[in-house]
Amino acid sequence: MMPEGATRIHSSGYIQRKLNGRWEYEHRLIASRTLGRPLMPGEVVHHRNRNRADNRPENLVVHENNAVHHATEHAARRLICEQCRESFRTKTYFIKLKNGKRYPRRFCSRPCFVESLRGKPFSGTPGHPKGGYRA
Repeated sequence: MMPEGATRIHSSGYIQRKLNGRWEYEHRLIASRTLGRPLMPGEVVHHRNRNRADNRPENLVVHENNAVHHATEHAARRLICEQCRESFRTKTYFIKLKNGKRYPRRFCSRPCFVESLRGKPFSGTPGHPKGGYRA
């Protein structure tokens, strides 16, 4: 049995600390201490640099709920398609070269990915998420 105050790394990558016989997530404890109050049920603590082991107070942001967390933190993952220049959520297609190496290129859809392999500018493939043809 681990002593009070012991730490461990959870399988999800978060650091946990044993307090009052229970394992607590360290980032939640630090956020609570920084705010000077207990976290409310449903509040989410986000790591700015996405490193779950980096629990410095300046790296932690508290959101009122998971919906707000996703809207503010994960909306930033929108990119511009390399083929048609449309804004889209993150999706990675890998291009495999003849030498066997793979490298990621980011596209909004499979048709844009395929057209990029052919080296053609975007022609408005019917399967494109925006639909139809564009001049």
